[in-house]
Amino acid sequence: MTSGVLSSIFRTERWVSEKLAIVSGIAVFIMMLITVTDLFLINTGIGTVGIAVESIEMLMIAVVFGALAYADVLNKHVSANILTDRLSPRPRAVFDTFGYSLSLAICLIFTWEMFGYAVQMTAIRKTCLSSDLPYYPFTWFAVVGFVLFDLRYLARVVDSIGAWRKGQ
Repeated sequence: MTSGVLSSIFRTERWVSEKLAIVSGIAVFIMMLITVTDLFLINTGIGTVGIAVESIEMLMIAVVFGALAYADVLNKHVSANILTDRLSPRPRAVFDTFGYSLSLAICLIFTWEMFGYAVQMTAIRKTCLSSDLPYYPFTWFAVVGFVLFDLRYLARVVDSIGAWRKGQ
């Protein structure tokens, strides 16, 4: 039963990660439109987009945290496994379990800290320094990205424990 619940959670996490990756792509496109529009306005002497820099900075949060978990879903992240690739399956699974568990613990700390930060920013309705662009909604986007990344690491821990047991 636990395995069925976990696999359902991991499938849902993968689906949400895919959708947030689409949001990340849209955010990159919007960032490009803002940049091109701002440069055009500046170079033609018409003016500027007043909140261009702040908008791009906030959208960058959506880009990074929206794509983070999906990069792991696709296994397109940087990994250094020079030593573990030379091990037989069971010791490799032991090292993977330890490494993924440590990474999960670190990510959980980041998630908890980001959650506290998002609560604080929401409580004071934080805006950007040089404009009234709301900052706090983007902190929640980062929290969601961290939670999805935590679930990805949990899936890796579960898979590596299974490989450890099977000796694969």
